[in-house]
Amino acid sequence: MTDRKKILGVGAVLILAAVGWFAAVHWEEIMDRGRRMIETRDPLVLIRGVGGEKGESGEYREVFRKKIVPSEADKSVLKEQTLAGVRGEPGTRDRYGALREEVFLFCDYLDHQPYVAAAGLEGGVYQNLLSMLALLSRNPPVISGETRDVYILVKNTAHFYRELKGKRIALIKEILAEEKEALEPASELFYDWIMTGIAEKRPEIHASLKDLYIYSSFFLDTLGGKAYLARRDSRTRILVRYYSILILDEANRKGLNHYGIDILPQVALLMDDISNQKGLEYRDRYLIRLKAIQEEYLKKRS
Repeated sequence: MTDRKKILGVGAVLILAAVGWFAAVHWEEIMDRGRRMIETRDPLVLIRGVGGEKGESGEYREVFRKKIVPSEADKSVLKEQTLAGVRGEPGTRDRYGALREEVFLFCDYLDHQPYVAAAGLEGGVYQNLLSMLALLSRNPPVISGETRDVYILVKNTAHFYRELKGKRIALIKEILAEEKEALEPASELFYDWIMTGIAEKRPEIHASLKDLYIYSSFFLDTLGGKAYLARRDSRTRILVRYYSILILDEANRKGLNHYGIDILPQVALLMDDISNQKGLEYRDRYLIRLKAIQEEYLKKRS
């Protein structure tokens, strides 16, 4: 064997050893990126991780934290920048891809919070979010006939506890308590992400508009749903009812309002509640959207 071949052979062994060492040390990260590449169908995830170059350190989590919970000084500017990027305005990436990336970032931010890590959540927040969405879609609450059967009423009242079990419910409550400043922008983000995923028939969104309509009906028009909201704080109640009305409006447009829920009384009641609620960051936005819905339906009935 010539000296050249010996050198090449030794070099190949060293390279293989280095690759093996890297894989052993970073095996969990490599597997995680592989799983996420399958979920997102984006091969670049395998190379750069979900957060792109920012994923190389924890710095991006602080950036995202400031974006979703901006300081008073930067609030208006950052909010508009965030919404422009998320909603796919002209010149931005595809809308669903932008929304999904924001959801990834927020879920990853939660994964790195001590109270979430302490919960020992298998698969991380994002995977659990997808599985919960699929689970709740497969097992919806009962809407019609609730008041004629006490058993159904009791089941509806405990619907989320029965389906998600105690551990997940406890963590959701803790997230709501710890991240209350992020509740409004995060709610808007998740709503846009799910609705866009449904409209584009994205395979990871295991839900349909019909599924969401059932839950909006649950919160707006059943004793079990109203009892659930009564146990929440006023801001959470308003946000759930607000997005339930948006879903009901979309269901009306698609001819899916099978329970015949009248949207106008719901809109009028919520507008009154929002007008009297202090501390809503997007208060004016909610009222403008609800007013537009109200005027549209009043015009149709005139």
